[in-house]
Amino acid sequence: MINNINMNKEILLKTEKLMSDSVKLFVNKINRINIYYISPDLIKSLKIKYCNKVVLLHTISSIIIENNNTITIDIFNKKLLPLVKKAIKDSKLELNQSYIDNKIRISNPILTNERRNNILKLVSSESEIARISIRNIRHNSLNKIKSLYKKNKSFNKDEFKLINIKIQEITNFWINKINNQYSIKEKEILTNG
Repeated sequence: MINNINMNKEILLKTEKLMSDSVKLFVNKINRINIYYISPDLIKSLKIKYCNKVVLLHTISSIIIENNNTITIDIFNKKLLPLVKKAIKDSKLELNQSYIDNKIRISNPILTNERRNNILKLVSSESEIARISIRNIRHNSLNKIKSLYKKNKSFNKDEFKLINIKIQEITNFWINKINNQYSIKEKEILTNG
């Protein structure tokens, strides 16, 4: 019985930690999306496919902030320039690009209602990805509990129901956090400027 209680606590703690980490990642992603200025954080983690490998933009270039609306990317290897251009274009960030030698200048486009809606779609997409992540964590935790229940017949049915309820409560808590963060970002995008 004590072993079951310890296993339950361990599963609950791990579920809580994984969900917390998932929400932190989501919040970091949406905080990079800003309608007023370009942050280097927005682009430094862009993935570039090169020689059957994926590299991050900040590892193959230096990123320089010119002003609130302009960033310059100085690419170390000229051969990577077309790949970086494509990654920026494919990122759905709708950033204006201009080119000089190995450098790419990125600027924030004019803020229109269409751009606001596109940014909101991006934030919405990120929030759905985060919700799916939370539900997947819940699913994995419940599967662990079911597996333990099947292996260990001394597992009490009431215990089993209780831990399922606790996992669902944890899930609801973190889904609400995602929804709240989305609402804050939505208000910022639609009402400012």
